[in-house]
Amino acid sequence: MLNYRFPSASEFTEVLTTGRADIGENIHIALDPDRGIIKLEPEESFRLIFEPSSPAPRWVELGIALPDKGWLECRSIHVKYMACAQKPARVRVALRLHRSDGFYDHFSGLDNEVHGIPEHVSADFVMSAQLLEHAQKCDLHLFFESAANVFDLHDLVVTGLR
Repeated sequence: MLNYRFPSASEFTEVLTTGRADIGENIHIALDPDRGIIKLEPEESFRLIFEPSSPAPRWVELGIALPDKGWLECRSIHVKYMACAQKPARVRVALRLHRSDGFYDHFSGLDNEVHGIPEHVSADFVMSAQLLEHAQKCDLHLFFESAANVFDLHDLVVTGLR
């Protein structure tokens, strides 16, 4: 079994970007370049503020590299996090598998619905030998709706079962 726990909000500093910003060891925030602003305000939670421009960004993300090669040996990977948003929002969770010819985003079956009250939400991934055949490393990505919003992440845990 492998486990990853997202750092507490106190380990981050405020960041504002119109593209990509590395915010911690193996962690970044990003949006479609020059199509708005994403701002990190670490308080009691990990707070992301999205301010899209026109045209709106095609994607807004929180990316976490899972550097342990053991993730590529897992039969399944489970992601659980507690979150809320100022306005109801969808979050698409994906495992990004890096290969020599590029990457492949393996999305969970259902999008997560995040509302105004902090709730636990989760995403599950079944990992097949065919899916992992040429993968060299694995990242976790949370893709957020690109509408103006404030998203609070209170906790995030990733567990892999071999």
